Amino acid sequence: MAKYSTYIILMLMAMVMTGCQTKKAVLQPSSSLMTSTDDEEPHILFLKGTIAYDSVVAAYSITIDSLQRFSGQMNTQGAAYNGVPHGLYYQQSDAWGEILSQHEIDNPLAQRIEYFDGSQLVTKTIKKDKAELFVRLQLNPKARHITFMCDSLKITTITL
Repeated sequence: MAKYSTYIILMLMAMVMTGCQTKKAVLQPSSSLMTSTDDEEPHILFLKGTIAYDSVVAAYSITIDSLQRFSGQMNTQGAAYNGVPHGLYYQQSDAWGEILSQHEIDNPLAQRIEYFDGSQLVTKTIKKDKAELFVRLQLNPKARHITFMCDSLKITTITL
């Protein structure tokens, strides 16, 4: 009898331990984060994560910790580019890879500050290796991928 109760206790402990794990999502291009729908209702997408720059390999990396989608329309669309944007930006593309929109975003690794040195205004850029990244975007209903880019180099792609 004691043998069966030990076995049951071990099974319960295993179920509790596997059910309570916290997983941190590191997005890969093949990751599927949310169910895509073909409805025309506008949605706003909120992404939260970290961005880092590795100076040894001269490459950026982005890790998304949270992705939330809400019904609604943003008041502003942001600065859309028809040409090739510079700096940090994202592209929304459809299932066939056609770019639907691209928008530049502020790079949190390059923080610009202004201050007075005596009577002269001085502007400096402080560069960081790692920072939090918050992106809010108007989701195109046909979008199936969001690709983060920096100066035309792909950082990561999120599959919706």
